[in-house]
Amino acid sequence: MEQLDNSLQEINKDLQQKQLSHSWLLMEDYLDFCERSGKTISIKSEDYLKVLTYERKPKELKPQENAYLKAKEILEKHMRQYPDYAKADEQRRIARSEIERKNASAALSTVYSRLWNDDKKYQKLRNNEQIALRAYRIATVRYMLKEHEEAQRVMPSGIIGYADKKTLQENNVELRKLSLEISLLQQLQNETLRKYQRIKYQLK
Repeated sequence: MEQLDNSLQEINKDLQQKQLSHSWLLMEDYLDFCERSGKTISIKSEDYLKVLTYERKPKELKPQENAYLKAKEILEKHMRQYPDYAKADEQRRIARSEIERKNASAALSTVYSRLWNDDKKYQKLRNNEQIALRAYRIATVRYMLKEHEEAQRVMPSGIIGYADKKTLQENNVELRKLSLEISLLQQLQNETLRKYQRIKYQLK
């Protein structure tokens, strides 16, 4: 019993460390991928990222936040010169019902599409805003990752889509190795736990 108990503790400890390492490496790899590909991270699926963005607002992220807000302000000022945008945006702000919100969103989409096709300055300002937003989102996730590493906590991966996660796993040798080790340790953990329970409860 004592030997099995010690073995189970060692397996649990090793498994926990592998899971930590895998979660950190996966997120680091994903952030590098976002920087290379120009992918903008969505924070909708991760509550803590929303807390960092809208409530805590760490001073370390102020430069990226200010750069994004400035780019957004310049874009908004340019768009305000178009009456159809101003009207559609006002409809969005005062919308109360779901139908009103959908109609306002449809009107805005039409305006965005027209501006993208007809206004080169809009294209440039929109691209600048998106670049600043991507940099802000990546910096925020890196801040969260650093906190989780320092606290020895698993980094949530909800912001990574299934296809991206699969690609990252396939292309990173260390991630594949850690995934395999985690799978083997989980199997060993289950087998050891079953043996432990059979002996403890005198099961056949």
